[in-house]
Amino acid sequence: MATGYISEQLRKALERGVVEGVRQFFSVWRDIVAASDYQAGCPVMAIAVEATDSETDRKALEAANAAFTEWRLLLAEAISEHGVCPTEATQTADFVIAACEGAIALSRASRSVQAIDNVSSQMQRFLTTLPMES
Repeated sequence: MATGYISEQLRKALERGVVEGVRQFFSVWRDIVAASDYQAGCPVMAIAVEATDSETDRKALEAANAAFTEWRLLLAEAISEHGVCPTEATQTADFVIAACEGAIALSRASRSVQAIDNVSSQMQRFLTTLPMES
């Protein structure tokens, strides 16, 4: 899976702050979807949605869960470092990931990156409302 690349991009982007990190997270996916002529999406989500109960799929689901967990931890850690309580930081991290995955699906279906742009913009606005310390 290409999750190592995404994790590394997220890790680097979060060094510039939570809002910028999330903006870049969406931007990376925007670029992947657009460059593939709307054929590529998130392989982690594809596995999570399409996997069956076979042994092979269970292993793939474990890998998908590990990727989602890594993204969740990276985001939650960055958010909590700015004074947000750990529970709210984890909930916000899940919100970011779920919103991004949904935006990818909407963009692929509509063959337009508008949904990724819209959700990214709203997510950035939301993040500025969190009680984060500088």
